[in-house]
Amino acid sequence: MLTDMPKDILASLRIHPLFAPCSETLLLRAAKSCELLSFAQGEELKSYDEKPFLCILRQGSALVYAKDISSDLLLRILRAGDTFGVATLFGDKEKSAITKIIAAETCQAICMRESAVRQLILSDSEFAMRYIDFLADRIRFLNDRITCLGANTAEEKVCSWLTHQLPRDGREVNFTLPMSYIRLADALGLGRASLYRVLDDLETRGLLRRNGKELYIPCVSSLSAYTHSTH
Repeated sequence: MLTDMPKDILASLRIHPLFAPCSETLLLRAAKSCELLSFAQGEELKSYDEKPFLCILRQGSALVYAKDISSDLLLRILRAGDTFGVATLFGDKEKSAITKIIAAETCQAICMRESAVRQLILSDSEFAMRYIDFLADRIRFLNDRITCLGANTAEEKVCSWLTHQLPRDGREVNFTLPMSYIRLADALGLGRASLYRVLDDLETRGLLRRNGKELYIPCVSSLSAYTHSTH
């Protein structure tokens, strides 16, 4: 559903680290070219066959999937303020997006097309440099995800996935799974029994506690260290 809220879009761009330093004139021009879309839980924000665009999640959360041979693989979880599509926005115009995004709950997203981003890059050299920095961070993230998806054991897959969802400051954290355990097992390419076995083992080792979909991680750095020890 399209909502006509240019002021809301402009307000979101003003506080976004990628766009905030731009002049008010450039921000207003960019905001006018955007769409503010609302999605219900389970609805696709973007499908595989859709052309790439830059997406800023304004409210709610969403799941990013990539195609595998037999199923969809969960790449990352988007939360309010997160940005997606920066790395795939430019390139071969004949190629469709290689990922899809599904709303994990009711959410809103700001969608900006390639032409608007290109205009910002050409008009503001500082924005162009921030865009390059953002791309570099995406490459590092994707390298980490390749490591996770290429894991050989259930322990490696679960621990790698968890540590990539959590802040890396080493502290305790409460984390809510954005999907059921059944869907998580499918996303990681695991059987449900294997997933529960790994979670039971992590709980026995004191690395996490479960209460339904609520997870308590007493020490993120300890979970990360355990992840590396399984390799």
